[in-house]
Amino acid sequence: MKRSIIAFSSIIGIALAAPAQNATLVGRGSETIVLCTDINFGGTCITWTQQSHCWDFQDPFLAPYNDQISSAYALSDSIEWVVWEDYGCKGANILFEGSLEDFSVLNFNDKTSGLSWCWPCTPR
Repeated sequence: MKRSIIAFSSIIGIALAAPAQNATLVGRGSETIVLCTDINFGGTCITWTQQSHCWDFQDPFLAPYNDQISSAYALSDSIEWVVWEDYGCKGANILFEGSLEDFSVLNFNDKTSGLSWCWPCTPR
């Protein structure tokens, strides 16, 4: 199975030297997650680095993936990620640490419109 990977960042930073098909921006206090359009980390995957605030899939880089995410994995196992059904990190959400191979097991397949991370997360 061929996997496309595109890397973006939600923070202003300096682009590191990388192959032409990848772009990575890095900054302090940021974490990275890989979001995929198919279960088991298949389909098109994007690598997203962001600070610990809400990031909407209205962002030009994330917009094509709004309501398209089916699996995800974090590059740091100690960070908890929250995916949200609505823009502004509102509405229904799921919290996971490490990876989630199939969002449908939590009735969240193709519903993601917001993304945030925390450590440790405050119980909701």
